[in-house]
Amino acid sequence: MRWLKFIASFIVIVALIAVIALILLVTVVNPNRFKPLITDQVKKTTGRDLTIDGDLSWTLFPSLGVKVGHLELSNPSDFKEKTFAEINSMTVSVKIMPLLKGHVKSSGISLNGLKLFLITNADGKTNWADLQNSSEKNTTPSSSTSMARAPMGLAVAGVDISNAVISWQNEKTKQYYDIQKFDFHAKDVSLLEPFPFSMSFEFSGKNPVISGQVSMTSNVSINLEKQMFILHDLDLSAKITKEAKTLDLAIKGDTALDLTRQTLEIDNFSGSLANIKMTGKMNINEMLTTPKAKGHVTIAPFDVKEFLQKTGLDTPALQRMTNLSGDFDFSASTTLQSANLTGSVKIDEIQASKVRISKMDIRTQLDKGVLTLSPISAIFYQGSLDGTAKINLNTAVPQFSVQGKLTNVQAEPLMNDLAADSKFKITGTGNIDFQATTAGTDGNTIVKNLNGTAKLNFNNGVLKGINIGNLLDSAYAVTKKQDMPTNSANETAFGTLTGTANIKNGVVTNNDFDLNAPRFEGHGKGTIDLPNKKINYQLQTSFKQADTTNQKNNLANLYGVSIPISISGNLDNPSIRLDPSALMKVIADQQLKKARKEVQDKIQDKIKGQIPGKAGELLNNLLGQ
Repeated sequence: MRWLKFIASFIVIVALIAVIALILLVTVVNPNRFKPLITDQVKKTTGRDLTIDGDLSWTLFPSLGVKVGHLELSNPSDFKEKTFAEINSMTVSVKIMPLLKGHVKSSGISLNGLKLFLITNADGKTNWADLQNSSEKNTTPSSSTSMARAPMGLAVAGVDISNAVISWQNEKTKQYYDIQKFDFHAKDVSLLEPFPFSMSFEFSGKNPVISGQVSMTSNVSINLEKQMFILHDLDLSAKITKEAKTLDLAIKGDTALDLTRQTLEIDNFSGSLANIKMTGKMNINEMLTTPKAKGHVTIAPFDVKEFLQKTGLDTPALQRMTNLSGDFDFSASTTLQSANLTGSVKIDEIQASKVRISKMDIRTQLDKGVLTLSPISAIFYQGSLDGTAKINLNTAVPQFSVQGKLTNVQAEPLMNDLAADSKFKITGTGNIDFQATTAGTDGNTIVKNLNGTAKLNFNNGVLKGINIGNLLDSAYAVTKKQDMPTNSANETAFGTLTGTANIKNGVVTNNDFDLNAPRFEGHGKGTIDLPNKKINYQLQTSFKQADTTNQKNNLANLYGVSIPISISGNLDNPSIRLDPSALMKVIADQQLKKARKEVQDKIQDKIKGQIPGKAGELLNNLLGQ
């Protein structure tokens, strides 16, 4: 057993020699002597100046390492800003015992007070492009191969970056962003097994003004030889503040980045933005050149009005949109025209400009910048809405085209919501076919650009705001020189109301208005100027049967006489009146025809049988007999 004691003694002696050597290294060799060597090498490699104005010192057992004080790396000479990066202090250490066995195991890398200044100047040049180029020039095939193999034995107990600041400014676009309080922590860093890391920072920016906080945790797998980076159980959360509105963002999932194939895969994805929650997956190809994304996303029901309020995008025109949900397949590249989306949307209830729609189902497709919604179906005021729509997003102002049909719609609640302040309203069951085009981003512009056609038919209803029967009775009273009738009900019951409309630049023109009521009928034509809320309309109305208290041939009886009614002025409160001059002209024409007929009858009676033959026939023709 003497040889075992000899071996044990030999190991102790070797260890003692190693410890003595290390003590001599850290006590005799001053690491500050390496400063010129380090700065010269950096200058040769990058062309930049490295200033090490802090002390270099050794760290002792159980870790051998170097602690560096303040150092600073300069910008390229053609940038007016002096500093590219600086560090207050940095420590790099290696465990001694694994090193004696040929394994590199670092006890940690620590950076404190890192400041990085990234700049894109007015010419579009960046202050980091030359570093990338120099690293590529200094990487030979042999060196890259050796680097790929060497890290297999590398393990780092921890990487800690604390209190770092990253500043980015683009002088060309006048955009500025800062990352403050950047902290990065990783432990048991290995190229053989996944290791955990965490990161957090605050950010702020100008143009647009934005700020917030971000935190992220994950387990990372790295394969340098295959250039693959996998984030397992990624958990990212952020608060983003813009224009006094704060958004909560959260993302979870598994992410795989393959730099060799230029692919990024996101699986088991779940995320939320404000009150929107979604799940799905996505693949991105050609990530470093022309990224092409493809995937699937499912959106859980959410309140759109609440989302718009939280994001600062709210508009008073939308009062409510509840339980919107969607399911989509999508693909996209770098332009809107390359984006493709197909899927479906469901909405429980919408109230826009006070008009209400419920149980809406929409099939959606986005192709070459045109969003097609077809078919669209919904419950609309106890009736149904069926239609299609297209939105062209390729122009500066979105362009819309719609067509559809409203079936068995209850007009009264629709009119109460659509034009609550209007003097005119209608009740009854309506059917409307329509097609229209328009363009704009706000309600007024959309109305001004409105063009199209519509066909409407209402049954068994009431036209509120006008009493046509009372106006006809008033016309009769005028001819009879009687007192004007009194009727407090300012409405007209009807059996059917029909018409068609042509719309040009928001002006509705109608030439075939027909109203069929029990006592009378009406025909009309005119225009409604929607942008300016003006109406100019003429109704021709007449009794459907003779007044039973008078003989049909009485000159004062208005049976069969077309009585004009004028509607003009403000659309919400127009002026409605009989046209006295037109009325008297119609009555005068009727009386003239009546008198002519009587004269003709008397002449006919006088000459009847008195003038024989052809002469009598000729005279009868001249008299209109």
